[in-house]
Amino acid sequence: MIEVEAKAKKLAKKEHDDYQKYLKKHPIPVIVGNAGQFYMVDHHHLARALEMIGKSKALIEIVQNWNDLSSADFWKRMIDEHDVYLYDETGAPRSPSELPRSVADLADDPYRSLAGEVEDEGGFQKTGYFVEFVWAQFFRTRIDRDLIEHHFKKAVKAALELARSPEAASLPGSAAN
Repeated sequence: MIEVEAKAKKLAKKEHDDYQKYLKKHPIPVIVGNAGQFYMVDHHHLARALEMIGKSKALIEIVQNWNDLSSADFWKRMIDEHDVYLYDETGAPRSPSELPRSVADLADDPYRSLAGEVEDEGGFQKTGYFVEFVWAQFFRTRIDRDLIEHHFKKAVKAALELARSPEAASLPGSAAN
Protein backbone atom coordinates (compact mmCIF):
# COMPACT_ATOMS: atom_id res chain seq x y z
CA MET A 1 0.00 0.00 0.00
CA ILE A 2 3.01 2.30 0.29
CA GLU A 3 3.24 2.46 -3.51
CA VAL A 4 -0.52 2.73 -3.92
CA GLU A 5 -0.83 5.66 -1.52
CA ALA A 6 2.05 7.53 -3.16
CA LYS A 7 0.58 6.96 -6.62
CA ALA A 8 -2.89 8.05 -5.44
CA LYS A 9 -1.47 11.32 -4.10
CA LYS A 10 0.30 12.05 -7.39
CA LEU A 11 -2.77 11.21 -9.46
CA ALA A 12 -5.07 13.31 -7.30
CA LYS A 13 -2.86 16.37 -7.87
CA LYS A 14 -2.84 16.07 -11.66
CA GLU A 15 -4.82 18.54 -13.73
CA HIS A 16 -7.40 17.00 -16.07
CA ASP A 17 -5.21 17.05 -19.21
CA ASP A 18 -2.14 15.69 -17.41
CA TYR A 19 -4.29 13.04 -15.76
CA GLN A 20 -5.66 11.93 -19.14
CA LYS A 21 -2.15 11.86 -20.66
CA TYR A 22 -0.93 9.74 -17.77
CA LEU A 23 -3.75 7.22 -18.22
CA LYS A 24 -3.08 7.01 -21.96
CA LYS A 25 0.60 6.37 -21.30
CA HIS A 26 -0.16 3.66 -18.69
CA PRO A 27 -2.98 1.42 -19.95
CA ILE A 28 -3.79 -1.53 -17.71
CA PRO A 29 -2.87 -4.79 -19.48
CA VAL A 30 -5.60 -7.41 -19.31
CA ILE A 31 -6.16 -10.91 -20.59
CA VAL A 32 -9.64 -11.88 -21.69
CA GLY A 33 -10.59 -15.20 -20.16
CA ASN A 34 -13.44 -17.57 -20.76
CA ALA A 35 -16.88 -15.99 -20.57
CA GLY A 36 -15.25 -12.68 -21.51
CA GLN A 37 -13.90 -12.07 -18.01
CA PHE A 38 -11.01 -9.55 -17.84
CA TYR A 39 -7.92 -10.36 -15.76
CA MET A 40 -5.41 -7.62 -14.95
CA VAL A 41 -1.83 -8.79 -15.34
CA ASP A 42 -0.05 -5.56 -14.38
CA HIS A 43 -0.60 -2.04 -13.06
CA HIS A 44 -2.56 -3.29 -10.05
CA HIS A 45 -1.14 -0.40 -8.03
CA LEU A 46 -2.42 2.10 -10.57
CA ALA A 47 -5.87 0.52 -10.56
CA ARG A 48 -5.96 0.47 -6.75
CA ALA A 49 -4.76 4.09 -6.60
CA LEU A 50 -7.51 5.14 -9.02
CA GLU A 51 -10.07 3.34 -6.88
CA MET A 52 -8.65 5.04 -3.78
CA ILE A 53 -9.20 8.53 -5.25
CA GLY A 54 -12.68 7.69 -6.46
CA LYS A 55 -11.96 7.14 -10.14
CA SER A 56 -13.86 4.24 -11.68
CA LYS A 57 -12.47 4.28 -15.21
CA ALA A 58 -9.08 3.53 -16.73
CA LEU A 59 -7.72 2.63 -20.11
CA ILE A 60 -6.94 -1.02 -20.73
CA GLU A 61 -4.87 -2.88 -23.27
CA ILE A 62 -5.93 -6.40 -24.18
CA VAL A 63 -2.67 -8.34 -24.34
CA GLN A 64 -4.24 -11.78 -24.91
CA ASN A 65 -7.70 -13.01 -25.76
CA TRP A 66 -8.23 -16.54 -24.48
CA ASN A 67 -12.00 -16.31 -24.41
CA ASP A 68 -12.27 -19.47 -26.52
CA LEU A 69 -10.44 -21.66 -23.95
CA SER A 70 -12.22 -23.79 -21.41
CA SER A 71 -11.82 -22.69 -17.81
CA ALA A 72 -9.29 -25.45 -17.11
CA ASP A 73 -7.27 -24.64 -20.26
CA PHE A 74 -7.44 -20.93 -19.52
CA TRP A 75 -5.97 -21.32 -16.02
CA LYS A 76 -3.35 -23.77 -17.25
CA ARG A 77 -2.29 -21.19 -19.86
CA MET A 78 -2.28 -18.38 -17.31
CA ILE A 79 -0.03 -20.43 -15.01
CA ASP A 80 2.25 -21.73 -17.78
CA GLU A 81 2.76 -18.22 -19.20
CA HIS A 82 3.30 -16.66 -15.74
CA ASP A 83 0.31 -14.38 -16.26
CA VAL A 84 -1.17 -15.01 -12.82
CA TYR A 85 0.29 -15.01 -9.34
CA LEU A 86 -1.45 -17.58 -7.17
CA TYR A 87 -0.17 -16.59 -3.73
CA ASP A 88 -1.72 -14.34 -1.12
CA GLU A 89 -0.18 -11.46 0.80
CA THR A 90 1.49 -13.88 3.24
CA GLY A 91 3.06 -15.97 0.49
CA ALA A 92 0.58 -18.83 0.92
CA PRO A 93 -0.69 -20.54 -2.25
CA ARG A 94 -4.25 -19.93 -3.38
CA SER A 95 -6.49 -21.14 -6.13
CA PRO A 96 -7.80 -19.01 -9.00
CA SER A 97 -11.21 -18.90 -7.30
CA GLU A 98 -9.57 -17.17 -4.32
CA LEU A 99 -8.16 -14.27 -6.35
CA PRO A 100 -9.56 -10.86 -5.38
CA ARG A 101 -12.61 -9.94 -7.46
CA SER A 102 -11.90 -6.20 -7.23
CA VAL A 103 -8.85 -3.99 -6.79
CA ALA A 104 -10.50 -2.75 -3.59
CA ASP A 105 -10.03 -6.31 -2.25
CA LEU A 106 -6.28 -6.39 -2.85
CA ALA A 107 -4.49 -6.98 0.43
CA ASP A 108 -1.42 -5.10 1.59
CA ASP A 109 1.82 -7.03 1.35
CA PRO A 110 4.74 -5.08 2.85
CA TYR A 111 7.16 -7.41 1.08
CA ARG A 112 5.68 -6.34 -2.26
CA SER A 113 6.21 -2.71 -1.27
CA LEU A 114 9.79 -3.57 -0.36
CA ALA A 115 10.33 -5.27 -3.72
CA GLY A 116 8.92 -2.25 -5.55
CA GLU A 117 11.34 0.06 -3.80
CA VAL A 118 14.26 -2.29 -4.47
CA GLU A 119 13.30 -2.32 -8.15
CA ASP A 120 13.15 1.50 -8.17
CA GLU A 121 16.63 1.57 -6.58
CA GLY A 122 18.05 -0.66 -9.35
CA GLY A 123 18.17 -3.89 -7.35
CA PHE A 124 16.48 -5.78 -10.19
CA GLN A 125 14.73 -5.12 -13.48
CA LYS A 126 11.17 -5.95 -14.34
CA THR A 127 11.30 -8.65 -17.02
CA GLY A 128 7.64 -9.70 -17.07
CA TYR A 129 4.41 -9.70 -15.13
CA PHE A 130 4.51 -10.38 -11.38
CA VAL A 131 8.32 -10.20 -11.14
CA GLU A 132 8.01 -7.96 -8.08
CA PHE A 133 5.97 -10.67 -6.37
CA VAL A 134 8.70 -13.25 -7.00
CA TRP A 135 11.16 -10.88 -5.36
CA ALA A 136 8.73 -10.27 -2.49
CA GLN A 137 8.70 -14.04 -1.85
CA PHE A 138 12.51 -14.04 -1.86
CA PHE A 139 12.64 -11.21 0.69
CA ARG A 140 9.84 -12.75 2.80
CA THR A 141 12.11 -15.53 4.07
CA ARG A 142 15.14 -13.27 4.57
CA ILE A 143 13.98 -9.93 5.97
CA ASP A 144 11.90 -9.53 9.11
CA ARG A 145 8.47 -7.99 8.51
CA ASP A 146 8.89 -5.79 11.57
CA LEU A 147 11.94 -4.15 9.95
CA ILE A 148 9.86 -3.32 6.86
CA GLU A 149 6.95 -1.94 8.88
CA HIS A 150 9.01 0.14 11.32
CA HIS A 151 12.32 0.87 9.55
CA PHE A 152 11.51 0.80 5.86
CA LYS A 153 14.72 2.51 4.68
CA LYS A 154 16.85 0.00 6.62
CA ALA A 155 14.81 -2.83 5.12
CA VAL A 156 15.39 -1.43 1.64
CA LYS A 157 19.14 -1.24 2.26
CA ALA A 158 19.20 -4.86 3.46
CA ALA A 159 17.05 -5.97 0.53
CA LEU A 160 19.32 -4.19 -1.97
CA GLU A 161 22.30 -6.08 -0.55
CA LEU A 162 20.39 -9.34 -0.88
CA ALA A 163 19.30 -8.47 -4.43
CA ARG A 164 22.93 -8.07 -5.43
CA SER A 165 24.07 -11.26 -3.70
CA PRO A 166 24.82 -14.56 -5.48
CA GLU A 167 21.76 -15.97 -3.68
CA ALA A 168 19.54 -13.77 -5.89
CA ALA A 169 21.30 -14.50 -9.19
CA SER A 170 18.63 -16.93 -10.42
CA LEU A 171 15.70 -14.54 -9.84
CA PRO A 172 14.09 -12.77 -12.82
CA GLY A 173 15.76 -9.46 -13.65
CA SER A 174 18.56 -10.05 -11.18
CA ALA A 175 21.39 -7.52 -11.05
CA ALA A 176 23.54 -9.93 -8.99
CA ASN A 177 27.03 -10.49 -10.30
